[in-house]
Amino acid sequence: MHAAPPLVSRPGFARLAGPVVTACACAAGFVALAVSDPETSNGAWFPDCPFLTLTGWHCPGCGITRALGRLVRGDVIAALGYNVLLPLIVGLAVASWWEWLRRCVGKPVRRGLTSLPAVTWVAVTAAFVVFGVARNLPTAWGRALAP
Repeated sequence: MHAAPPLVSRPGFARLAGPVVTACACAAGFVALAVSDPETSNGAWFPDCPFLTLTGWHCPGCGITRALGRLVRGDVIAALGYNVLLPLIVGLAVASWWEWLRRCVGKPVRRGLTSLPAVTWVAVTAAFVVFGVARNLPTAWGRALAP
């Protein structure tokens, strides 16, 4: 009986295809946000939040498209006004992409998102849930957190 041959990593660019295509898609999205403002009629092709459409409630991600639209224009304060979790969401996305890229090129990831303790992920999830509930409350704070 033979042992199964080891899996051979994909050669050259094929290993990097996923992270590179993802980076290009994100760049195209940022260009679309820079050219067509989601807050105005020329940005009408940006989709509405499906959760908001179905329930009438703001999800923790509501306002992210408009926030990113403000961010690509350099208006950080207005971006945070649409969604205060924007730095957390963007940070998690960039860190995840960076770990993915490092793994694809064969670099070890010693301290990354996957090495964080479970309690960190519970806290991040709790923050999203609390934020999602708080921004739908009929209080001054709730209205301030709504996009």
